[in-house]
Amino acid sequence: MMSKVSVKGEDQHPLFVYLTEGTDMKGEIKWNFEKFILDKSGNLVARFATKVSPLDDEVVAVIEKELEAK
Repeated sequence: MMSKVSVKGEDQHPLFVYLTEGTDMKGEIKWNFEKFILDKSGNLVARFATKVSPLDDEVVAVIEKELEAK
């Protein structure tokens, strides 16, 4: 678990620098509850906006696919 960190701004945590600048899915985090899905190697495979439910079929499908990957 992580302690509270900054997800944007000058003191942005390195994890969120990677998620928002170091991948093909670049872009500032717009609001709370944006979802990032990483593969077993730590590569970003999907990013979902705040309004997308964590139980949305597309989110679930990506998670299930990653859990099945060897």
